[in-house]
Amino acid sequence: ENPIGFYGEKYKPHIDYNISSLLNDSDNLLGDIVEVTGKVTEVCPLKGCWVKISDVSEKKTIRVKVKDGEIIFPLKSVGKQINVRGILNKISFTEQQAINWKVHLEKEKGIFLNPETVKLKKEDLFEYRIDCISAEIF
Repeated sequence: ENPIGFYGEKYKPHIDYNISSLLNDSDNLLGDIVEVTGKVTEVCPLKGCWVKISDVSEKKTIRVKVKDGEIIFPLKSVGKQINVRGILNKISFTEQQAINWKVHLEKEKGIFLNPETVKLKKEDLFEYRIDCISAEIF
């Protein structure tokens, strides 16, 4: 399946940020509708309900989440450019939630991760994500 095209509402992209500048100003933008551009580096392997996108340097990434079933990102989106429009949110995790999230992400890939072996870093306790309204893959 060719992943090129619009997902969600069609819109005329008006890119506000690259991922690095978005994350650098993230606390001031929480709850705002933002538009970013990047490259798809990962797709939810089970339901296509999220993509992870990176900036040009591939050092900064952000997860773009959709409501399950409303938009489905094809696995063949990996490597393609994407414009995303959505609401910037910050998800905070307790230590147990962070461990469960890591285990869940690996399980989606078919990998069993023993929760007792998970080592957390400070940045594992939160995640910035864009709740996607619409996207264009090109």
